[in-house]
Amino acid sequence: MFNKLLYEFPRPEFIVGKNERVRGRYSRSLRQLDVTVRRNLGKKKPIYLFVDAKRRKRKVDVQDVEKVIGLMQDVNVNIGGIVATKGFTKGAQNRAKMGNIHLEIMGTEEALEMNFRELAREVFPMDWAFHPQMAKAFRAVEKGDAHVFIEALESVPYEEWIQTVNTSVRVETLKPGILKALRFVAQIHFDSAWRFNTIQLLDELGALDYDFISTLLATEKDPETRELLTALGGLT
Repeated sequence: MFNKLLYEFPRPEFIVGKNERVRGRYSRSLRQLDVTVRRNLGKKKPIYLFVDAKRRKRKVDVQDVEKVIGLMQDVNVNIGGIVATKGFTKGAQNRAKMGNIHLEIMGTEEALEMNFRELAREVFPMDWAFHPQMAKAFRAVEKGDAHVFIEALESVPYEEWIQTVNTSVRVETLKPGILKALRFVAQIHFDSAWRFNTIQLLDELGALDYDFISTLLATEKDPETRELLTALGGLT
């Protein structure tokens, strides 16, 4: 949820934090807030809202919502949120409406994909426009799903595409997946420019052997791509 709120509440108007400890005005004890969104008002940075994450094997019930309402009152925040993996009971939904609490279900797959936005920000810290697609591509690489990898990067500019590939190669857990995805693209992508560029990348990565070149030549019809394969394979 932290990664999602970073994009929904961008700087400089907002500051998104996680695992923040705030002293309660009634309890006088430190209360932990999973994710906070603060208004950036110069010296003053009041909490605009906070989100509580419920990682449970059951649905969040009305008692869970009541606890969050109590936490909101203690830290003097008017808007709260609860994110859960298994959903919410009807009672919890009804109570949340009256308590100004937004409820959201975030499954494990969505959360794992969202985590890859941190890696996307490392690659392009100043350009957030394509971070969602890049994160989706990273997750697809991790899963070894070449179809989703292609879908994720279909509308991404070439520079971001290349950086996604190069970053995946440098991450040990992603390297096998990105090589599999690139070989898939080189074989089946409908756009000859994608195939041509991918073949060049595979060659630069030392992942283009003679047998694979022969396999590609057996089906490749684009003249420029065939010429590239022939040159890389040392064929005449």
